[in-house]
Amino acid sequence: MLAEWAIKTDGGDYGLFVARGVLKYLALGWYEAACFCWRAFITRLSTAMPDKFAERSENASLGSKIGPVYYAAAPHVLVNFIQLLLLTVERSDGSPGSNAVRIFDSLRQKYTGSFGVNSDTVNKLLDMIAEKYFGVVVQRQQSIFDLVNSLFAAPPSRPAITSNNVDEDMD
Repeated sequence: MLAEWAIKTDGGDYGLFVARGVLKYLALGWYEAACFCWRAFITRLSTAMPDKFAERSENASLGSKIGPVYYAAAPHVLVNFIQLLLLTVERSDGSPGSNAVRIFDSLRQKYTGSFGVNSDTVNKLLDMIAEKYFGVVVQRQQSIFDLVNSLFAAPPSRPAITSNNVDEDMD
């Protein structure tokens, strides 16, 4: 369905359409579903518009879950971003110091501005992806409401201390 919408619009960056599915699946931790969404989308688009999406068959031996590697010419750079993101997630071992984290950060810096008005939503999804797949702890900004609420919150309850050795002959 995402590919059908993209074909009907006939303009802009088709990567916005595939990002709707892939980023949400990744944020939920469903890598296989994100790969399936990608494969379905790129297969349909490359069939409908072979002049805009070129398969790089020399890289097909990667053995990746996303299938053959495609190259999308400008202005469809977000298609490339989604493909590179999926490859980076596949490569990640979950440690915050890995090369995959550095690749993820550079992809994020290069492409996030390309999402335009959707950048805030994309950044939130990318934060969730960073936590799930790269072991990156994302600092969330606390609002003044959260701060005041924590001051007036009830103290945490303590478990009751009970003794099993109660002497019943204390009368």
